[in-house]
Amino acid sequence: MTIDSIFYLNKFRLGFYTSLLLSGLFAHAAMAQTKQSQTFTLMGEVLPSVTGTVYLLKQNDVAIDSTRIRQGQFTFKGALEDPGLYWIRINTDDLSYPVFLEASPIRMKLKDKGTAQVSGSKLHDQWESYNSGFIDPIREQLITLFEQRKAATQKGDTVLFNRLMKQNDSVSISYGTRYRKIIEQKPYTFFNLHLLQESGMDDAYVVNMLNEFRPQLATYRTFQALEQEMAKRAAGREKTAIGVDAPLFVLPTSKGGTSSLDSVRKSNKLVLLDFWASWCGPCIKELPSLKALYNQYAKEGLEVISVSLDKDPAQWQQAIRRHSPPGLQLLATDQSQIMEKYAVIGIPHTFLIDQSGKIQGDNLHGEELTKKVAELLGEKR
Repeated sequence: MTIDSIFYLNKFRLGFYTSLLLSGLFAHAAMAQTKQSQTFTLMGEVLPSVTGTVYLLKQNDVAIDSTRIRQGQFTFKGALEDPGLYWIRINTDDLSYPVFLEASPIRMKLKDKGTAQVSGSKLHDQWESYNSGFIDPIREQLITLFEQRKAATQKGDTVLFNRLMKQNDSVSISYGTRYRKIIEQKPYTFFNLHLLQESGMDDAYVVNMLNEFRPQLATYRTFQALEQEMAKRAAGREKTAIGVDAPLFVLPTSKGGTSSLDSVRKSNKLVLLDFWASWCGPCIKELPSLKALYNQYAKEGLEVISVSLDKDPAQWQQAIRRHSPPGLQLLATDQSQIMEKYAVIGIPHTFLIDQSGKIQGDNLHGEELTKKVAELLGEKR
């Protein structure tokens, strides 16, 4: 796992865990009892001069409750299926303040803009320690490296830029290793489960940790939902297994009109289908190697179909002009539909499709992808 997974959709792999998920996890989920909902109380305190409405938000920025400030105080009470990370926002403030809610009396003091003091939640204490001791230092390192790379680019110093990129990769590798250690730290609490859910780790690792967590955490709805999601992904992967017919699609092109997978694969020996987006850093980082691959094998019968998951066509077109991705450029007008067809849950994600329409490669990148393309085209010469 790399630090990119904090900011972008992540790549997932299922491998041999498919059969395990389908046979075992559904059975566990069916038998597991679920914790009863518990009541939380959040008592907030603001400066006497602050008035208005306070909103309780979920992670998707949707308000689930609101209350009025009275004499510098506000209170939220409600039922929690599971503990979780929420946000408080005052209508006169453009900032949101995080709070990890659980079934206990929790106090929150908002005395200075941008800062909040939370007490009464052990999970919030864990979350703050995790941020201050782990996430914040890494974020500072990455920001510093980004600024240094930007300066190196402006100076045209490619040697320095490449050295900084290696440092960035080293930080990413260190992040993944340390993140796993935090997830695996005992005794297991809901916070371990929360980190696993948010991690973007590959599915094999998630399944393994769910089995580790089962004795202590299986009654949480979050555990059961994550387990069911793993099983759903495993089932979805069957639709894009090696040797299966690639799902067909017709999508608009960057030059107007539409194009289809069926027409492209019939006129080429091999199609490299690449799911990407303008906002996806790892996708952009991968483009130079895809261009090199296309230039090397286009005359041998390779065609690239780049399917963008951008919601804004203007941003998609701008990214095409800026980065010149190889091959045919298509826009997924219904992102969820094509992602479901191909069981894509993170980008970049690639498929290799032969002339008969069969999938011959799934989510290969870098040297693995190059070797597979050479192998498949070699077989067809």
